[in-house]
Amino acid sequence: MSQTVYARELTEWEPDGMHWNDKPVDAYNLYNGDTMDGRIHSENDDDWFCFVAPKNGTVVLKLSNIPEGCDYDLSFWNIDGEELETSTYKENKDEKITYDVRNGFWYYIKVYSSSGSDTENRYRLSIDMN
Repeated sequence: MSQTVYARELTEWEPDGMHWNDKPVDAYNLYNGDTMDGRIHSENDDDWFCFVAPKNGTVVLKLSNIPEGCDYDLSFWNIDGEELETSTYKENKDEKITYDVRNGFWYYIKVYSSSGSDTENRYRLSIDMN
């Protein structure tokens, strides 16, 4: 039995990019295999994303390409607003969260700055489910 895998690579649009997704209610919808490029415009700028688990399994979230001089972190939430997991490596080290998810459940991803921001260089967020 063959399985079709879909993947999208999304790059923000100009001029304000993903600035509109600062709250969970405005989260940008992602799908398995997506890669998203975004920017943190200020230390108070949070970028929210969401997805529905297409099956029971393990999701792997990776935050990479963090600009030099910035410390961005990654957190993972359920629909009830409960933080399930965080990744908070120092400086611009890549962040990674691996978590078991349930079919049909909504989950939220937050990319935020512990320090620094960069209006020119983009971070990269990817989502993969096994």
